[in-house]
Amino acid sequence: MSRNESVILIKALPGTVTSALDEVLASQGLVRAATRAIRADFTPLLNEPGEPLAFVLSEPQAEWLACWTSLALDAEWEVAETLARGLQQPVLCAIFAADRGMFAYRYWEDGDLRAEAVPLPGASALNEPGLLAELCHRGVPLALIDDLTNGWTREHIVLGYMHEVAHSAPNGADPITT
Repeated sequence: MSRNESVILIKALPGTVTSALDEVLASQGLVRAATRAIRADFTPLLNEPGEPLAFVLSEPQAEWLACWTSLALDAEWEVAETLARGLQQPVLCAIFAADRGMFAYRYWEDGDLRAEAVPLPGASALNEPGLLAELCHRGVPLALIDDLTNGWTREHIVLGYMHEVAHSAPNGADPITT
């Protein structure tokens, strides 16, 4: 089974998550420069360096939605924590890096970190079945985390964020595609 390396899972409606992302990223000097619905492979957007920063939201499943980002892992975990505090809803950030033998997660509820399994020297490492069991325990549908590779025919919302000075694209072009 092929999975993206990391995903933020949020128990909230897409509009609520979009508003929260706008607030979180505005506090870092970023503004939303583009919003687009897409029914295609969006992984190239997640791997492009620089701006716009891409956030891709899935359709909700069992009250959860997935959010993939183009952020570095540390920044992604910070955004997940800030979302959890702001939304006061369950948020889980999971890492699936089988090629590096790394599986990890952090789970927030009511804005507080409630559980985590992160690689520590000398500690037994979490494996993929253990991470999947934890996601199931939290009520996350496994189909949702596989949505990146299996759900390209489903609609996803792509949000592009840029620093305010870089906000305008040349000739009114969409910064997601320029």
